[in-house]
Amino acid sequence: MATITLAAGNYLVTGKLDVRRTAGGSVSVTCDLLDGVTVVESITAFVSSTNSIVPTFLAPLQKAASATVTLSCRTLSTSVTVQNRALSAIQLQTLTIQ
Repeated sequence: MATITLAAGNYLVTGKLDVRRTAGGSVSVTCDLLDGVTVVESITAFVSSTNSIVPTFLAPLQKAASATVTLSCRTLSTSVTVQNRALSAIQLQTLTIQ
């Protein structure tokens, strides 16, 4: 899990991580970019012991108050590792979402 706390303002949030299966066959993994408890973006993919996935997130956020943004993954398997987590935010003066 990666977490960043943002002050009120406009942001472009980016995140990525490396998901690997350490044993067994293919398994489903879901990774979420969360604004507090709200899912901003979600990616579900299958990963096996012969490959890895690198989910990448990009999301605009407008915050009226301070908030915590989190990047996390979940799966039913115990043989999945998440490495190289990166979460960052660029504050913008203005943000237009169309």
